[in-house]
Amino acid sequence: MSDALRKVQPGQRLEIPAAAYNAFVDVARDWLGDQLASGADGLAGRRRLSGIMPIRNESGAARERYDVLGINGVAWGPGDDLQAFKNRQVLKGVGPSWPAHRNGKIAVLLTPVDVNQIAWACVSGVVPVKVDMKNNNDLFADTKNSSPSGLESRNEGGAFILWREGGTGSQWALVLLGGPCDPIGGVFAVHVTIDGGFKGSPDADCTLTYTIRDLFDSDPPLGASMTPKRPRYPLTEYVEPSGASVGLGYYDQGAEFQLVEALEEIAKTDLPELISQVRYDSASHKFQLKKRKVRVIEMRDEDADWTDIVALSECNDLP
Repeated sequence: MSDALRKVQPGQRLEIPAAAYNAFVDVARDWLGDQLASGADGLAGRRRLSGIMPIRNESGAARERYDVLGINGVAWGPGDDLQAFKNRQVLKGVGPSWPAHRNGKIAVLLTPVDVNQIAWACVSGVVPVKVDMKNNNDLFADTKNSSPSGLESRNEGGAFILWREGGTGSQWALVLLGGPCDPIGGVFAVHVTIDGGFKGSPDADCTLTYTIRDLFDSDPPLGASMTPKRPRYPLTEYVEPSGASVGLGYYDQGAEFQLVEALEEIAKTDLPELISQVRYDSASHKFQLKKRKVRVIEMRDEDADWTDIVALSECNDLP
C-alpha cells in the first residue's frame, strides 16, 4: 500500500497528503456514480451491470466464498415494494438442484455468507469456481445436484469453461457464466435405459418406458418411466434398445426434461415375397407368376383356411 494511504495511530497528528485526498475523491465520485445509476438508495449499479448481484443465502447453512447457490427468485418484488425493487434488487439463493437451476440459474458467491444474510455473487461474467470434470473433453459446466461446492462438467450447460487445472475430477477453473446453454436449439443427446413396459406385438401396443441420464450416466437421472414423444405405430412390435443406448431430449419451458425418442427403438420389419403378376402361357399350357419382396412393418400369420377366388365346375372350363 502507498505511504500516502497509511493509517493514523491514536493521538498521532492528522495530515492528509494530496494523493490520499485525491483517492478519497475518486472513491466518492465512484460511489455517487453508482447511486445515480441505481437510485438514491440503491446498491452499486455498475456492479449490477457487470453481472455481480446481492443474494440472500436461504440454503439453510453458511456458505464459503466461491460456493454455488441456485437462484430462486428475488427477495422482494414490485408487488411487495415497487420503489425498493427499483432501487435495490436482491436475489434469493437456495441449495442448487438439477434440473431446476440448470442453464445459468446459479450464482457464485464472492464472499462468505451466513444463513439468511446477503452477500455479493457473480451471476454473469468470468469467475473462479470448482468444477468436477467428468470428461476431459467437456467444454461446459452446470449445476452439480445438491452440491454447493462447485459445478459439474457437461457437454452442454450455462457456464463455458475458459480455463481449468487439467485432467478429470474436482479442480479450480475459470468459467463464463451466462454463456451458451443447450446446443442444437435445445435438443441434445442422452442415454436411455429400459425401465418398464412391453415391446409390443400384432395384438398389443408398445409401452416401453425409459430412465434418462446424461451421456456420462451421472446421477440423479434426468427422468424415469418416460415415454418418447415420437408417435409409435399401433399393434406393432418394436426392437428393444440394449443397455444405455442413445436418445434425444430437451427441456421445456418449465425446466422439465422431455424425451423425444430412443434412437434404437425401431419397429420390427419383414421382407415377405408377394405375387405381383399371374398369367397363363398358351404355348406351354402353364400358369406362370412373378414375385417381388416388400418390406413391411408387421406381417401377420397366414390364414388357417383356404379362401375360394374362382369356382370352376369342370376341368374343361380351363382355357
